[in-house]
Amino acid sequence: MEISPQEGLTLNSYCQCITINVPSDVNLNNKQLYFVFEGSSLRHITSTQRIDGNRLRVPIPDHDAPEVVQVSLIVRSEDEIYPLATSQFEYRQDQSQYTAEFLLFSTINDSAAEFLASLSPEIIGLRNVDIAEFDDRLLTGLKLTNILHKNWSILNQSPDEKVFSAANQETALHFAARFDLLQTLRFFLQASDAQRALMVKNKRGESVTDIAKKYGSRSIENYLQ
Repeated sequence: MEISPQEGLTLNSYCQCITINVPSDVNLNNKQLYFVFEGSSLRHITSTQRIDGNRLRVPIPDHDAPEVVQVSLIVRSEDEIYPLATSQFEYRQDQSQYTAEFLLFSTINDSAAEFLASLSPEIIGLRNVDIAEFDDRLLTGLKLTNILHKNWSILNQSPDEKVFSAANQETALHFAARFDLLQTLRFFLQASDAQRALMVKNKRGESVTDIAKKYGSRSIENYLQ
């Protein structure tokens, strides 16, 4: 089995597909075909689309981590299910997933929270990228990155229960307001202390609403009214 490409992004916002070339002597008629991506913690099962002959197309699913996964073409006939062929596929991390992980880390680490204010469009991969598209990818990354405990907070305790001060602190909400990332803001508003976090001011004395007004983030400014 030949697949192309052999690598892709963990957040497949461009709906990239894999093309599979199955040897011509293999009979695929009257068979149901599935493609399985087997990672270290997630398994994805996708359908296949017949292009022509024994050439198939498979969408690349979003994945939770950059890693090499095993991919298998599974055949289902009337009386059996079996793997026809296996190969490998490499997931590379999308810049927005790095950003998602850092934002989540900032909820449990005061040093990371301090660094939020210095994140530029270049650092987070936002230069020459559509804001809405980046917001979509970032939201997907936030949902895939499972480091939050139950009843998580924006101004939370670290895992060792050491509380850090939220006074004059940059937060993920300030970050979302600065770049007009409405879906990202709404994700963090699910936190147990979201309403309190909205009142927190950064070291320049700016609240989340102040940041939205300062940077012309209209969708967030309107949402918070």
